[in-house]
Amino acid sequence: MKKLVLSLAATCCILAPSLAQAVTYRQLEAVNSNGSSAYSGITGSITLTGVVLNDPTEMSTSSDYWQLFIQSLDPTDHGGVVLWDGYMNYLGDGSYGVDASLTSLTLNYGDVVTVTAYATDDRCGKCNLTDNHGASTIFTVTKTTDHYDTVSSETITLADLKNTDDTFQFDSSRNSGCEYYQSTLVSLKGLTLADASLWGKDQTVTVKQKINGVDYTFDLLLGSNDSLNLSADTLSLMETKGFDLTAILDQEDTSSPYTGGYRLWLTSTENGALTVVPEPGALALCLAGGLATMLVWRRRRSAA
Repeated sequence: MKKLVLSLAATCCILAPSLAQAVTYRQLEAVNSNGSSAYSGITGSITLTGVVLNDPTEMSTSSDYWQLFIQSLDPTDHGGVVLWDGYMNYLGDGSYGVDASLTSLTLNYGDVVTVTAYATDDRCGKCNLTDNHGASTIFTVTKTTDHYDTVSSETITLADLKNTDDTFQFDSSRNSGCEYYQSTLVSLKGLTLADASLWGKDQTVTVKQKINGVDYTFDLLLGSNDSLNLSADTLSLMETKGFDLTAILDQEDTSSPYTGGYRLWLTSTENGALTVVPEPGALALCLAGGLATMLVWRRRRSAA
């Protein structure tokens, strides 16, 4: 594990931070029985540290907002949170939008950051960290480590997120179901695409998985990284043969009760986020090539 080293050059600061109080992910993302935020802790600025799950420039082609997911590094404090800035933020000059100091900050998957912000935005079933939409409030993002050694993801199935009737599993205690995994990185194996023709940047597609004879479906939102421009042959394989996926579990529910709207969000296929099952013929050809290489190596070694 890399040593955490403070990098002042990689600090985004909308206003010099005052004393902020630490909060846990579990505190921050607590919900009521209707799915709305139950966070009732610190009313001022708070601080917490996490590992970056996405490059903010790859969330969408839209420039209306800046969004970053971070995940807890503490296994005893399971969870993740969204940092958000956008069209509701007053810039102090009569205009609204994303603060330039955020967009100028280079952040990548696996970086570790410490955040100071306000937890005042009960947004679509989750509590976001923001600048409280004001030019005179605190919102800092400080990178403390470049490319953390590992970003942990939990291997699950769609049966961990959906009931057998394909409705969302909602647990207000956040000990299971969609709420437990919300804003964290999850890995799923053996998925298929419902309709490969819908695949494209900024689009939503449906993924499927059969578990113990039960068919489950889930929405997958695609980001804007060019690696998502897949060939027709690859998409055909994903539809017919299957693929493995590592993505962010997000929620965007715009009406009460906030117990739905869960989705997977794939911003890039890099870092092993997408593995497509190869054609059997291609796999056999690959194995044959490996065997031929091994035989040549053995012959050369024997001749020597």
